[in-house]
Amino acid sequence: MERRFGRLFPLFFWLLFDEPTEFKLDHDILVNWKAVRAHFSRLEGSAEPSELDQIQKTLNDLVEFDPNGMVFRYPEDREGAMHLEDTAIINVRIFADRMKPLGDFLENCSGWIDYLIDQRQDFLQEMRYLCEP
Repeated sequence: MERRFGRLFPLFFWLLFDEPTEFKLDHDILVNWKAVRAHFSRLEGSAEPSELDQIQKTLNDLVEFDPNGMVFRYPEDREGAMHLEDTAIINVRIFADRMKPLGDFLENCSGWIDYLIDQRQDFLQEMRYLCEP
């Protein structure tokens, strides 16, 4: 998920706003989401505020459980302490149900970015053709 934020969204905002967006190159999803959400508010009709609120809630819940993106990747932290020792049960079905809207949102953004890249390439190609002597 961090990779989606880190790779897709800077390109997305460069295409839409012609401005770079810096993302922190670590596993702090909330820092990246804050930048993403601020830009979405500039795009009328891009996403409903309630959808963005739900994404925010899901990310807050995820970060509360896995603050640095390592809990589900590795069985132990860098010091050798086991992750999830205080967690008796993780209901995978509920977890998946909560993550699905976030995954769908990111997938839709990815499709939108692909579309914007294609449109930009078509525009640049047409401009080169029109500017040829």
